[in-house]
Amino acid sequence: MRSFSKSSPVLLATALIASLALPLPALAVIEVSSGNPSFGDKIPALHYEYDKYTLVKTGIGADDLESMQKSLKNTSGNVEELKRIVSEQQRTIEELKRTVEDLSRKVK
Repeated sequence: MRSFSKSSPVLLATALIASLALPLPALAVIEVSSGNPSFGDKIPALHYEYDKYTLVKTGIGADDLESMQKSLKNTSGNVEELKRIVSEQQRTIEELKRTVEDLSRKVK
């Protein structure tokens, strides 16, 4: 049988504690929450480099996305209103064309 010295368990425990104390990227923890974002929260990006994925910081905040969403909704509403106005103008132009044709027939 193999004989172990009395200090082996102490060395093993010391090595284990030391390895846990070292800041290793592989030991990074990400906690997922279903809660709402707080003011100033930033959106991370998943970056692929050298056969690994890493999360990197972006300058885009959750509040930026919300304001972009509101802006998009307002812009979409404006586009629909402009489409309606153009459609009305097309009808008006067609009516004016018919009126001009009627008047030109009467003048002849």
